[in-house]
Amino acid sequence: MFAGACSTKKDAFLNRNFHALTTKYNVLYNGKTAFDEGRLNIVEAYEDNFWDILPIERLQVSEEILFPNRQPKNKNFELAEEKATKAIQKHSMNIAGNEKNPQMDEAFLLLGKARYFDQRFVPAQEAFNYILYKYPQSDKIAEAKIWREKTNIRLENEQIAIKNLERLLKQNELNRQDYVDANAFLGQAYIKLNKIDTATAYLKEAAFTTKNHYDKSRYLFILGQLYENQQQLDSADMAFREILRMKRKAPRMYWAHAQIKLAEHFDYAKGNDVENLKALTKLEENREARPYLDKIFYRIAEFHRQHDSLSLAEKYYNKSLQEETPDKYLKVLDYQMLGNFRFDQAEYLQAGLYFDSTLVNMDQKTLAYFRMKRKRDNLEDVIKFEASAQVNDSILNLTSLSEDDRKEIFQSLIDSLKAKVIAEQKAAKESENIALDRESFLGLDNQNRQAASSSFQFYDQTVMAQQRMDFRVKWGNRNLSDNWRWKDRGAFQPQDKNLQASQTGENENNFSGEIYQVSYYTDKIPTDPHVIDSIGKTRNEAYYQLGLIYKERFKAYPVAADRLEILLTNEPEQKYVVPAKYNLYQIYREINPAKAEDIRKDILVNHPDSRFAEILKNPNAVLSANADSPESVYNKLYEFYKNQDFVSLETRLNKASLNYIGDDMVPKFQLLKARTLARLDGLEAYQKSLENLSVDYPNSPEGKEAAQLLTKGFGDIPKNEFAFDTIQATWKTLIPFKLGDSLLLKKQKEIILKAIDTLRYDYLFVTEDVYDRNTQFLVIHGFNRPTAAQGFTELLQVNKDFKLRLQNPIYIQSKHYEVIQIYKNLEAYLREFDKLLFTAKN
Repeated sequence: MFAGACSTKKDAFLNRNFHALTTKYNVLYNGKTAFDEGRLNIVEAYEDNFWDILPIERLQVSEEILFPNRQPKNKNFELAEEKATKAIQKHSMNIAGNEKNPQMDEAFLLLGKARYFDQRFVPAQEAFNYILYKYPQSDKIAEAKIWREKTNIRLENEQIAIKNLERLLKQNELNRQDYVDANAFLGQAYIKLNKIDTATAYLKEAAFTTKNHYDKSRYLFILGQLYENQQQLDSADMAFREILRMKRKAPRMYWAHAQIKLAEHFDYAKGNDVENLKALTKLEENREARPYLDKIFYRIAEFHRQHDSLSLAEKYYNKSLQEETPDKYLKVLDYQMLGNFRFDQAEYLQAGLYFDSTLVNMDQKTLAYFRMKRKRDNLEDVIKFEASAQVNDSILNLTSLSEDDRKEIFQSLIDSLKAKVIAEQKAAKESENIALDRESFLGLDNQNRQAASSSFQFYDQTVMAQQRMDFRVKWGNRNLSDNWRWKDRGAFQPQDKNLQASQTGENENNFSGEIYQVSYYTDKIPTDPHVIDSIGKTRNEAYYQLGLIYKERFKAYPVAADRLEILLTNEPEQKYVVPAKYNLYQIYREINPAKAEDIRKDILVNHPDSRFAEILKNPNAVLSANADSPESVYNKLYEFYKNQDFVSLETRLNKASLNYIGDDMVPKFQLLKARTLARLDGLEAYQKSLENLSVDYPNSPEGKEAAQLLTKGFGDIPKNEFAFDTIQATWKTLIPFKLGDSLLLKKQKEIILKAIDTLRYDYLFVTEDVYDRNTQFLVIHGFNRPTAAQGFTELLQVNKDFKLRLQNPIYIQSKHYEVIQIYKNLEAYLREFDKLLFTAKN
């Protein structure tokens, strides 16, 4: 009877039930156990990003390319798939086209789930589709449909998933869990399509229908995030409070983050500050919230920052970082705020270090990274100019003091250095004594320790050594006298005579170095008037540049005004006076209109013939373009650009930018310089120049144009590659010359033009193009194949009427000529062309 029951070809009661029970309680049981364990491991290993809308399902999808037939990576899912396959192969009873084993739909469902969580979504979908095709009457049909649409969402087929899930909700009487899952994943599909309002309705239905406390908490939290995304903060807070009302039923992860979200949405204008801080403090002290202290500390820091308690805010930002959080985005926020604090306090070096830490934790492909990097690069100039201004101010201050005042300052410095050395020597000696006691304590062997041991502590040498060491750490070296604790009793004098002498100032040999001599410092003070004048100019330039940087790059108007005011009190060179006043006028228009009007009058009265006075008199008028006006200079320089005199143009642009410093035309000069560098040095130099322009003049039309170019990228330029077309390609011949060898170039150009005219090659034409700082090309255009270009070149060399001696002519397709001009990679092209010739010959 048992042998007969094993047959899968016999449709009998005993056979059906034998295989059904064996499948359910043996093979599939083991498979489901492995699957549940694997799924639990994936859920626990998943790190939720609470700064973004959470996904419905905790599954980290790998970005690597996964092939359908690859082996499973997770052993649990591999075992689950193996058991499902075994159940199908060993216990399927497909008789006359009908499946007689009622557990087969469960086997295929397990097979699809195992593949799904192993991220083989196409094979998983095949398993789910097989259930829908083969077992339409199965009680698992709704679950299989939901899993199929989950797979479609993973495969980015959201529209198909939405269509099928909405049809499922309309047509079927679903059990509670299937109804919840269908609504939840419909919401997920709409979230991926960025249809947040529609997603909200489905998530709300799922959250308030499910009886699973874990799912309810997660769905409510996502619901709150969706409301938050739509700026419906009241509705969002209701969702987060619903999680808190679940009390112990809600997982601590969602419970803690719900409270953090409520604190984030706190209305500082209308809310109760005391209650808000009390709630945050209570959350900080809660043991169950310890895993989330990094975010709690950050939220407390934000509370104090909003109330201008910057020292407390800084303390909690640091505490947030000390939790060693794995959350990179939180690190970015902490480091950025600490960097901003340091910047506002003019501690630029520290600010730069914080911004460096910020960049380390940012995704380098994002716009936020680019903006932060630009801010950090800007800080480099601030650090440089602030250091220059501070150092040169100090030097100039010393040059203005009398000899006696200088000696007094440096003697005070020397005394402080000596005091520091004495303190370090004393600390080192005390540490040495403590170390000797510790060694004595640790050096007792077991035998001596046992011999010395006694019930009375002063007979135990080990205890005595330890107590002597503890006493010295706490009290130092005290004299043996009455009232030894009193401060004025002091410490006994050490036995080291040198140290004793150095402490009392008797041993001057310890301070015989040159750094303890006043003359070492006073001799370094410059006395040459030319040197002092040069230092003053350097300082003035630093203050002017700082004023522009704070004004244009950081919009720090009070600091910018302070630096420019200092510049004007230093009686700077005339070239800085009017531009500094005009920039002050622009700054005070934003923060102090009355003072702006005073400066405007000052410019009109004291500098009536300046360009800035003309601008102030009639801001909307087009100024007359005299020979020295920046507009006229720009027009002349643009002629250099059209004539490809790029090397000379670069020098002239630098000079013009310096001559018209502070003028609105300077950004135009800088944009022209960027294009000049593109022609001389290629794309990388062009990008760097645009970055500088966007940073230095962010509010000018040219600066905005540069920022837009950098943000959108250069998608319309060709790629840095050489793919040779065999049909419909145009070719050019490049004849290289040294840049500046214009006589030879013009002579050969005349001969080539004569040859074109004589031979009636009317389809050819010749141009002169600069390649880089050392090379220029004579370019012959119009060939339809490389052999035609080579033939014409040979004709120029052998024909008795021309007899040209051409140095290393280069044959290139038109599209490749554009590439080498953009990337300046002629050598790379020549290697690829040589490969093409070698292939053609063979």
